[in-house]
Amino acid sequence: MDSLPPAYSLDPSDGESRIDLTPARSTGNRFTGTFLKKEGNLSVVLTEQQDGCSLPSYGRKGVINGAVFFERRDLVTSVQVKLEGRMDTANHEHGSQVVIFLDETRTLWSVDSANPTACPSSVPFSLTIPSEFQKGNNERYELPPSFTASFPELRVSIGYSLTIRVVENHYPLVGFLRGSPSLRVVFNYRPRTRPAQPILSNPAFLSSIKTSPEEWKQSLTTINPKPNTAAAPIHCSVSHRLARGPNLTSSPRSSSFPLFRSSPSLITFHFTSS
Repeated sequence: MDSLPPAYSLDPSDGESRIDLTPARSTGNRFTGTFLKKEGNLSVVLTEQQDGCSLPSYGRKGVINGAVFFERRDLVTSVQVKLEGRMDTANHEHGSQVVIFLDETRTLWSVDSANPTACPSSVPFSLTIPSEFQKGNNERYELPPSFTASFPELRVSIGYSLTIRVVENHYPLVGFLRGSPSLRVVFNYRPRTRPAQPILSNPAFLSSIKTSPEEWKQSLTTINPKPNTAAAPIHCSVSHRLARGPNLTSSPRSSSFPLFRSSPSLITFHFTSS
């Protein structure tokens, strides 16, 4: 009887070695520069950026580290930060449309009514960019990268921003006239991806399962013959190629990223019998 394919795992067994591996960037390789933006009495500093960058950039599950600075803080009662992702489309037939697919707000500091104290001169923050967003009936999708494309009849852009909003305690009329100070920082979201391994023709496809187990799903089953027959059981191995290639969590070095990515799927059947 032919033997069944062995069970595969991500880690090599004794006597085996990896032939393809992309490790995540270590913390020692992070950028050490800062990005500064100032409007009125507000300033925002974002750390771990490339020196001289025009816009901050983050990869998949990137962490936005920074701080808010105030030149006038005696009237501040709360400080909030808002993370937003939006898609803007415009064409001659339907006009402009905006879809907000990411909207998260967090309070960084607020005055304690029982023990009121002045707002500190700087408020640090650390936000992790989610890798997915929810839409419809709990359906989840990966965050798309920052993207802009213009055509004669259509313009599409996907952008991300971080907005700092400060609530101040004014006299009613003055507060109505002045509003709440805010500062918006646009940043690039550039998740890295690695293309899937090529699909090899039979019978070599089993070798691609062995070298890239994270890109395949394998199911084993046995089809038993009818009773009182001389037929032998049939062992069936179903290998299904996953539609998406592996994700990388490290920050990007390149400025070119696909908006949509996909790879061909393959379902392969492998039969053995006694």
